Amino acid sequence: MCRVRRRTPPLALAALILTACGSGGAAAPPATRSTVDGVGDLPAELAVPETTETTDTTDTATTDAAPETDPSTSVDASPTTTTARRSGRTTTTTVRPRSNSGSIGRVAEGNEVLVVGDSILAGTAERYSGLMCWTLVPMGWAVEVDAETGQPIDFGLEVLGRRGRAGWDAAVIQLGTNYNGDAAGYEAKLRQILDQLEEIPVMLLTVTPYEERLNEVNYIIRVLAEEYDNVRVVDWGGRTEDDDSLLRGDGIHPSDDGQEALVQMIARGLGRAPSGADADADPECLPTRFTDDSVN
Repeated sequence: MCRVRRRTPPLALAALILTACGSGGAAAPPATRSTVDGVGDLPAELAVPETTETTDTTDTATTDAAPETDPSTSVDASPTTTTARRSGRTTTTTVRPRSNSGSIGRVAEGNEVLVVGDSILAGTAERYSGLMCWTLVPMGWAVEVDAETGQPIDFGLEVLGRRGRAGWDAAVIQLGTNYNGDAAGYEAKLRQILDQLEEIPVMLLTVTPYEERLNEVNYIIRVLAEEYDNVRVVDWGGRTEDDDSLLRGDGIHPSDDGQEALVQMIARGLGRAPSGADADADPECLPTRFTDDSVN
């Protein structure tokens, strides 16, 4: 994928952050053309999917696939309905991507997606709710969730050091909740991650600003998204600021409804996976080597 970059020197970016955040006010990130349209402001009908209880404990997943459309027109206009039965609970998720959303599935060259994060995304991994795979696999994606609790931005470089050569077609990154206040260091490491992923579309998730300094993270994410034309932003931070029911009592981690909303936002940004010859991997939940949740 070609990339157009307007590099912001690290010192200049740090100065911008100090100017925007250091005076006690939250950063005012620039409007970015890289934001997936409509994702940060999720419609009410998608915030909490229809959920019913059942005594059936068989784990299954089915998808009512939308009809095939001409790829030269909108391939994201039809809804995708995913029904998953997990541990006696039936969850029906309807993802209605917008025709102008520019979903990653429309530009990716294949269907393998790497999801990297801290505890916010770890809760959606197979060892917990499994919601990420239950939602994305029926949409045609082969999904690997590499997420561990307590991890800082450095974790992204660790994952790419071990898994970066696996031939990914897209990536989802959510790292910043465990920010240590070093804006220049965070920016430099996030830039390294994006440099390693420069050939594929990347989705960056903003973080919930449970402390004022987290606004620096979101500001950096938006500034770098302006530099890298393969990067799109999903505003999870803004979504949770607008609806605190999506968070647990700690004001940081997603509630059950929050997990549903978070995964649906990611699903909308990804859209349907490419099909046919380009999708050379079977849609499935791929195993992960990153399951250590002992970091505090």
